[in-house]
Amino acid sequence: MQIFLWILLILLVVLILIVCSHIQIELEYQREGKMDDGYVRIKALYGLIRYKMRISDIDMDGDPKKGISVQSDWSADAGDSTVQSGTSKESMDWSGFKHARERFADTLERVQDFFPLIRYFCSKVCCKKLEWKTQVGTGDAAEAGVLTGLVWGIKSFLISAVGNYIKWKKPPEIDVIPHFNQFALNMVFHSILCFRVWHAIVVVTRLWIQMRKGRERTWQASTQFKA
Repeated sequence: MQIFLWILLILLVVLILIVCSHIQIELEYQREGKMDDGYVRIKALYGLIRYKMRISDIDMDGDPKKGISVQSDWSADAGDSTVQSGTSKESMDWSGFKHARERFADTLERVQDFFPLIRYFCSKVCCKKLEWKTQVGTGDAAEAGVLTGLVWGIKSFLISAVGNYIKWKKPPEIDVIPHFNQFALNMVFHSILCFRVWHAIVVVTRLWIQMRKGRERTWQASTQFKA
């Protein structure tokens, strides 16, 4: 009996350690000319579980109907060993964007508290670092000035919209560098975010409950309509 209680106690302690642990997501992207290089690094369970994805190529044909193709190399590690790794190539065309938009609209219809849930989750997220620097230019000085102001406005809006909810370890580093006499579209983005497993579980559970309620409302409404 005592052994059984000790096992339960150990399992309880392990469970508490898991739900109280942090998940850290590191996003890094650099574009210079036509060269793209990016990383996604995820750490969980005090660094025992790690996932890394390197974006080695982003192909944009310029035709919206052809969409975007992304090639990446990824690996999943547990402790000091690599559990699985591989290379994948994902593409998203116009029909894919349209389908994603329709699914998002369906989610908003079913989950009545979607945005409050997102705001709640953002309030539990801590941003350890945010570096976002952009170089823009069209070859014309006047156009470069207008484009610089537009990019500054977009960045300021996004940072202020998100910054009202998340916690900052240090102020974000944002800059827009204009190139008045040559074409330029370069960017450096580096962000480190972390949140507790418990908060993610709460949000996912509430989303799942809301989705079930939304499906029941849709089913009841369709049944009444047929009747």
